[in-house]
Formats: sequence, C-alpha cells, structure tokens
Amino acid sequence: MYTTNAIESLNRSLRKVLKTKGSFPNDESILKLMYLAMQNIA
Repeated sequence: MYTTNAIESLNRSLRKVLKTKGSFPNDESILKLMYLAMQNIA
C-alpha cells in the first residue's frame, strides 16, 4: 500500500507535535491536541 506525500506530511506533523509532549492525563487530551494540530496545519 502506498501513501501520498500529503498523508505522510500530516503524519509527520502529528508525530512531531505528540513527541514533544511527555504524557497525557487522558485520551481526550490527546484527541484535543491532535485536533488543534490539524487545524494549525490546515
């Protein structure tokens, strides 16, 4: 399966955001951070 450059770029950006944070208190905080990161990327 091949992915497009756009998808790879999005995944790289999300990994970069999540990697800089240490731990999360709950799953909702991860989803919120990912949502805000995607809004910033778009």
